[in-house]
Amino acid sequence: MIEQMQLLELFQQKMAPIIYNKALDDAKKWFGQMMENMDSDYYVLYKNEKMI
Repeated sequence: MIEQMQLLELFQQKMAPIIYNKALDDAKKWFGQMMENMDSDYYVLYKNEKMI
């Protein structure tokens, strides 16, 4: 049981920062895509400026 706990702790110490950083990178990528969509969606709201 102690060896399993030590193995789990070792895994957490070594892998946790890698997994955490990957999650941050994924969140940044997702947020960037949402900002690009927001920019294009913003211009879709513009009204046609034709003069009658």
